[in-house]
Amino acid sequence: MARGSITIGIKPYEARARRPGAREGGRQVTPKWMLFTLFGEAFLAGGQALSGEAIRQVLMAVGATSGAVRAALHRMVEAGWLRQEQVGATRRYFATPRLLAVVEEGGQRILAREQPTLPSGQWCMVVFAVPERRRDRRDRFRKELEWRGFGCLASGVWISTRDQADHVRALGRRLGVADHVHVIHAHLDHAEERRAVRTCWQLDALGARYAEFVARWAPRYRAYLADPFPSDRACFTEHFLLFNEYRWFPFADPGLRAELLPADWPGKQAIALFEEYQGLLTPRAYAYLAGLLKEGDAAPTGSRQSREAARKAGRTTPDAGAAPRGAGA
Repeated sequence: MARGSITIGIKPYEARARRPGAREGGRQVTPKWMLFTLFGEAFLAGGQALSGEAIRQVLMAVGATSGAVRAALHRMVEAGWLRQEQVGATRRYFATPRLLAVVEEGGQRILAREQPTLPSGQWCMVVFAVPERRRDRRDRFRKELEWRGFGCLASGVWISTRDQADHVRALGRRLGVADHVHVIHAHLDHAEERRAVRTCWQLDALGARYAEFVARWAPRYRAYLADPFPSDRACFTEHFLLFNEYRWFPFADPGLRAELLPADWPGKQAIALFEEYQGLLTPRAYAYLAGLLKEGDAAPTGSRQSREAARKAGRTTPDAGAAPRGAGA
């Protein structure tokens, strides 16, 4: 992992900023995914727009290059994830309903993971046999089950430790495959449960990623407790990096009951670490983000006076949405 020194506030702070192309939790971290994180945070903070310069500064602080940011913005606009607006010398970017729908759906999936687990031995079992001619809908149905924490026990048989019957039936209706889907409340004895867990989930790999997360972030958390960052901007950078790395876990972790997990399961420690550190960083991080959002909403109108004021303030805004010059997203 590349390490870079980011100067924020009055002294440099070491930041393990991942360069575009690095992998976080099995998913490639590119400026595109950074933009999803940034606009998701802006949406949660009640914001409407971010200037191209603000976006560039944030993403460069966490490891992206200026060219890669321009390329990612260009592609996100072309794909309909973002909408751009030129106001005088400033280019602003807005999340489209398509992007906000993804953010909202992700929130719903995380909430589904927070539902209480069923009592010991009880499982929510989904059995389906969608015809081959509707393969695309079958694949979408499987993907949704996986994102909701279900594991594949056998072909067409998926299980979860949470009672998600209503969600699964609603999903079947939405995809038009309800007639091919059956939801059963099954009971497995202890030995069957253990065997099912080994079949459905790779807990060793997930545990290793949790342990890596703890090893990387626990020292940074302790360092912050001993010497908090002097600026809100530094807190936002750390918050962004922490969230961008942790966000994979709520979707990868099936949320099994404690008795089904290894005795030294690192997931509990990782979750507690994330919640405690985020709790410290979020108020100051969102204070900095509010300033970026205010700048985006108060972009220059394009008048000569506003352009002159922008020049005097040193707010020259590069064309963040220009066509990329050989830089990949």
